[in-house]
Amino acid sequence: MKLIQKKQNKLYTVFFLIVYLSFIYINNPTVLMAHSDPTQDTAQNDHTQDNNKSTNGEIVVVNSEHYTLHVSERATDLAHPWSLLFLPGYNTPKGNEYMLVTERNGDIILIEDDRFIRLSFSEEIEVYQRNQGGWLDLAASPHFGVSNTTIFVSFSEVGSTARRNSTTVASFELPMSQINSARSTLRMDIDRFARIFTASPEFPSSNHFGSRLSIIHTEEGDKNEGILAVTVGERGKPENAQEDNFLGKTITLPYKVAESEGTISYLFEEPEILSLGHRNPQGLTYDAQSGFLILNDHGPRGGDELNAVLWPAHATSAPVPLNYGWPIISYGINYNGTRVGIGTQAEGYEEPSYFWDPSIAPSGLLVYTKNDGIYNFDEWNDNVFLCSLKFGLLVRLKVTFNPNASSPSKALIVEHEEQLFAGKFGRLRDVRQASDGSLYLLTDSKEGRILQVTPASPQ
Repeated sequence: MKLIQKKQNKLYTVFFLIVYLSFIYINNPTVLMAHSDPTQDTAQNDHTQDNNKSTNGEIVVVNSEHYTLHVSERATDLAHPWSLLFLPGYNTPKGNEYMLVTERNGDIILIEDDRFIRLSFSEEIEVYQRNQGGWLDLAASPHFGVSNTTIFVSFSEVGSTARRNSTTVASFELPMSQINSARSTLRMDIDRFARIFTASPEFPSSNHFGSRLSIIHTEEGDKNEGILAVTVGERGKPENAQEDNFLGKTITLPYKVAESEGTISYLFEEPEILSLGHRNPQGLTYDAQSGFLILNDHGPRGGDELNAVLWPAHATSAPVPLNYGWPIISYGINYNGTRVGIGTQAEGYEEPSYFWDPSIAPSGLLVYTKNDGIYNFDEWNDNVFLCSLKFGLLVRLKVTFNPNASSPSKALIVEHEEQLFAGKFGRLRDVRQASDGSLYLLTDSKEGRILQVTPASPQ
């Protein structure tokens, strides 16, 4: 009887322990999950505990060097949102811009005012949704809303085995004419989904996929051709960034424009390597006004970088791929405190235009362009903005573009840095400029949000 009673007492203890831990998890899941949650970025430089604070739709006032800023919530309950895209050429019933959002651990969502419409893709498309993998970046085609509704998307895709995967770029047609009749789901036509590029080789890792997209074009350029650029991480194996493969590189995907019965499509050519020696570049933007293609890259422990990978003088010289050094040179150090490679400089390797130490874990990136919108930030024209995951920052950089420079570190010069928000909204994943001049941010959490940043005194 005593043995039976002891077993019963142990069972009661285990039962009450489970109930207690369940109560803690329900009320504060990050207590139990902060160090083990597979939906969080696992690279040491990319990880920070989720401290997202709800604004409940209310306006938060933040002072910057030039403006008093209003930050308001536009959408919430997004599962680790990764990319935000405004769709040109279409307005919602309330006169707003349509937004398309990728959830790294969920779906691609079309946002129409207060309505979420989830895009449903065929099961033939196997998205690898673990750790840093999932649906990643979005870009609208140059003819979206005029001659097509083509969307480019990057994502991590399951490979030849369940453990192997790769960064993939694809296109699909967004059926805008079906939105009014759609309820909560919009089914995508598998025949209008086309893979454009897969970063080889496949790799057994759930980290360092990259991956940002940017369309390279100029207002005066050839309307019959263009380039889609994509960044790819080295997948957690540093040596990949220097080897003959598509990992740890910036890839260009040249295309020709084809027209049939008024509809534009794109014929892609073989991928080319624009730059190499990158670790995990999660920010990429092309500024048509200056002709610069800029990326940011996660360093190890310190050494996050901002780099110009294409600029006018480089673009017109039939460029060979530039080597940005990882893991031969870096301004960061290994997580065990040892030096990376041979130091911070070496012949044949490009130095960054700017770097951060300690690391800020940079992500989404843009060059602000003033327009006629009511929320225009005149003082920030041609400034570079990027997100910080680690410290929850929106970083503003006043820069000088030198189009005739002979090297990337001289082509893009940072004159001043301002850090905004400092963890007030949690991890910041992406930043985009709306047509009204305001900035939109994505917060990276299990209950991610879309935030709008406007000046307190609109024009």
